[in-house]
Amino acid sequence: KDGKLILVDGGMAASYRKHVAPSLNDLIQVDKAIDLVCVSHIDRDHISGILEMIDSLVDWRVYDYKKEQKKKQKGLKVKKPKSLHPPEIASIWHNAFHEQIGDNSGRIEDMLAAFSSLLSASTIPEYRVNADLLTSTKEAIQLSRRINAKQLNIPLNEHFGGKLVCLRKGQPKKNIGSFTLQIIGPSEKNLQELRDEWNKWLEKNEEQLKKIRAEAEFDEKRLVTNLEQLLEPLVIQADKLGQRSKVTTPNLASIVFLLEESGKKVLMTGDSH
Repeated sequence: KDGKLILVDGGMAASYRKHVAPSLNDLIQVDKAIDLVCVSHIDRDHISGILEMIDSLVDWRVYDYKKEQKKKQKGLKVKKPKSLHPPEIASIWHNAFHEQIGDNSGRIEDMLAAFSSLLSASTIPEYRVNADLLTSTKEAIQLSRRINAKQLNIPLNEHFGGKLVCLRKGQPKKNIGSFTLQIIGPSEKNLQELRDEWNKWLEKNEEQLKKIRAEAEFDEKRLVTNLEQLLEPLVIQADKLGQRSKVTTPNLASIVFLLEESGKKVLMTGDSH
């Protein structure tokens, strides 16, 4: 009603470029920003498009800066970005990986990068599917770094005092212009279970990664022969991360909220069960 804009998730990067980016680029022509971007969770088909948008925003900010510098510095080459110019973003809701996981986030990030490469190299389709879980986590880490104060400086979870977006006792509804947003999930208990599960995953799989690296150093050819056997424990763990009955996962701990405006209600569920 009052022109405020909220974007929830971004699809895959290719879909974002083809279907979303042109509409967002139109906002530039009328000097409008996105008031809130919400990344419900880190599945690739939700976060990849957002990361594409954020990367484009970085490219355009660099371009604008260099264009100004060119006025003062003759001969400075300025190359226009290939991507469409996205609008500025006033605020982001996103449960950053390092905030969800805690002290072990750095070690887990390193292992995810290694496991993703190994699983992607496998000839077994199921293993490559599980590599997507690890890749989406990497994209979440990249997103957090892009929006921090050293790069784009976009306020993160400012409506929650910079803390994780989750359901808390007595928490008031949030207002974005005429929009009212009531957080429904995830709960603090969900996020604690998620943190515990990731730390257990770290303990179980650090030893397996050491074994794979030792095999590679000892005999590269043998590693290729036995890769599927070595990866099997990792895949079992990755499968467990996708079973809601066993654990609240990064994929399933979605930000869920009820949006109300002018008597209309929309339930935004992410991929929550």
